[in-house]
Amino acid sequence: MKKFLISLIIVLSLFLALFSDTSLEDALLKVKTSSIDFKLKVIERDINNKALLNSLPSILPYIAYTVSVDSTNYSNWNYSQSISISQTIFNLPTFLGVFKNKEYADIANLLYLKSINDITQRIIESYFNLLSYQKKIETDSILLLTEESNLKKNKILYENGLISESIYLNIESNYYSVQFSYENDKITYQTYLEDFINLTGIYSPGKLIDIDTFPEIQFKETDLSKILKNLPEYIIAHKNYKVSEEEKLISYSEFFPKASLNLSYGISDTIYRFDVKDLFDSSSVRVGISISFPVFTGFSRSLNIIQKDYSRKSAYLNFLKTKESLKLEIDNFDERIKLSKNFLESSRKLYESSQKSFEKAKILFQNGELSAIDYTSIEKAYMESILNYLNSKKEYYKTYYRYLYLIRRMR
Repeated sequence: MKKFLISLIIVLSLFLALFSDTSLEDALLKVKTSSIDFKLKVIERDINNKALLNSLPSILPYIAYTVSVDSTNYSNWNYSQSISISQTIFNLPTFLGVFKNKEYADIANLLYLKSINDITQRIIESYFNLLSYQKKIETDSILLLTEESNLKKNKILYENGLISESIYLNIESNYYSVQFSYENDKITYQTYLEDFINLTGIYSPGKLIDIDTFPEIQFKETDLSKILKNLPEYIIAHKNYKVSEEEKLISYSEFFPKASLNLSYGISDTIYRFDVKDLFDSSSVRVGISISFPVFTGFSRSLNIIQKDYSRKSAYLNFLKTKESLKLEIDNFDERIKLSKNFLESSRKLYESSQKSFEKAKILFQNGELSAIDYTSIEKAYMESILNYLNSKKEYYKTYYRYLYLIRRMR
């Protein structure tokens, strides 16, 4: 078993060495070229950006060339050809829809900006989760070797009656506990690896680089009042409310009449031929205006007004909720920075202290100067300190990139 574990550690180290190490900066930079999630966001933005173009066919003139043939007794055929133009003169729902689609195009760009922040936060989360379990598996492998050696040594002592059964069973239990943790961590690591690959598009991340340098965050001298109204989340919620108001206005406009101008210019003959000269010399012109007055539509317009009014109220409440949530975040962001700095510093000190205690405990335990129970307790505390330190790094970097996102909105 010991030879197998040593071989496994060597193979794992060689496997990770085959691929270039990946840093957090690499992951954040490559997402724009490799991430499927990011590419989907770009396509979604581009599609919604065309919302304004969808309104053009309804307000631009419609031009058609028409050829028709008819007969009364299947012997004499009459042909007619014409060029017709139809132009909407007054259609309030259609005209108002143009302004609504302009808002949707703006929202598409804002959602794209917001998605960059969302993906960045997810990548930081995924990066440190994967890094934590890389380190955990590394440490588990070493601990498993130590526990196996300890188990073999104490098994001999137990068989020779030098230690009690309860002490031996405790050592055996601890060995299987570390083994279980090792196997469980490998499964979790695989899950985090798949998540990281899906997010970044980096299929061979190798061994992730740990971070020991931290950028400075300074939020005190920032004009907080300028941030809120420039945040994509705030503008999106506000524009959604404006759209809901426009949709309610459109629902009222359905009661107005609609008018269009129709112009027809063409010729009729017993022989079909296309001749531009005939269109000018032997043609007839028809001009007309059609007006439609909606009288009764089965209460559909009234029900639509009620529905749009509820949508408007919902959008307004969502806008207020978003506004208050963002305002609360901005007002407390300086405190969040302090907390993340304190968390980072305290977890660093705890990690360094636990590391020293663990190194010392290993020597004492190997020399028989420390009990298995005390050694196990120090060992677990060391493992927890590693994960806590990585977790504090993750929170600090999430705060830092959120800070960059907020600050950039002021420009």
